[in-house]
Amino acid sequence: MRVTYQHANPAAGNESFLLRFGDGDGETPCLLVDAGTGVDPSRLLGAGDRLVAVCLTHAHLDHYAALAAVGGPETPVLASPATAAILDD
Repeated sequence: MRVTYQHANPAAGNESFLLRFGDGDGETPCLLVDAGTGVDPSRLLGAGDRLVAVCLTHAHLDHYAALAAVGGPETPVLASPATAAILDD
């Protein structure tokens, strides 16, 4: 399996990034780590890419600002219990 890395919002100065897990055959599962300011999935995901989850490292606005625009209700959000509790508020 090949893992590739792409900055998701370099102009915003934040560290959101997309990980692609694939072997070049068929659909490529992708994991977005943080959904900060300026993250636009339409610019990140190519043909054959599929966002399988978003992983939030912590609950600072610059790490989840674009969460509502990323993925949709069917895309799981992975977070620690403390981060999930803050976001539920």
